[in-house]
Amino acid sequence: MNRRKTGKIYEELAAAYLERKGYRILKENYSNHFGEIDLIALFHPDRGLVENSSPEGLMLYPGSLLVFCEVKFRTHRGMGDPAEAVTLGKMRHICRTAVGFYLEQGLMDSFPCRFDVISILGNGEIRHIEDAFSLVL
Repeated sequence: MNRRKTGKIYEELAAAYLERKGYRILKENYSNHFGEIDLIALFHPDRGLVENSSPEGLMLYPGSLLVFCEVKFRTHRGMGDPAEAVTLGKMRHICRTAVGFYLEQGLMDSFPCRFDVISILGNGEIRHIEDAFSLVL
């Protein structure tokens, strides 16, 4: 199986995992001229699932967060933890792409966001690292 198909499978697994935790997936494989983000989700820590998934409705839920999520997969730990593959350069690409998303959607820069990493091992083990890194430009 090629890398793109493998990545798609694990991104779908990560999206399903986030949905079970109460996240609303807004975009999968979002891209703009800055780069690509695997998953963009909306989450409200106190309310759980946010029903309105349209970007126009984001402000209706004070306390909601936009979550930009990078998904990494490794067949086994011998190749290192998947999250280790999120380098400073990758973080910059994700952050710049997130800024592009804000601009595209007309969101105010005060609308909070978080950058998460989901690492998946070949045995199906999923580790969700919330707030894995801060805004890096």
